[in-house]
Amino acid sequence: MADENKVINDSCDFCGCSAEIGTIITEGDDICEYELRGSAEKVEKDSERYDSAARSVSDAVQIQHHDTRDGEELVRRVTLKFTCTAEKMIFQMRTGLV
Repeated sequence: MADENKVINDSCDFCGCSAEIGTIITEGDDICEYELRGSAEKVEKDSERYDSAARSVSDAVQIQHHDTRDGEELVRRVTLKFTCTAEKMIFQMRTGLV
């Protein structure tokens, strides 16, 4: 029987730092928000790339775009709702949006 009060730590072999696993992956942390700015063409291209990356992680990801203008720039606020924290983290690591 597992000890429910046991804390699991993971440490890096390279730098020796450690973290409690629960502080890295927390339940309910499944929403990723970011902003894209630039010409409409650039924002569309970047948005398609990120949307595709999100769908490659989860077919069930919910993607919302909210577009506004800042002068000549298109500003797209993107909200991704994954089914779990691990999917969000995989997306962030694959895209560099950490």
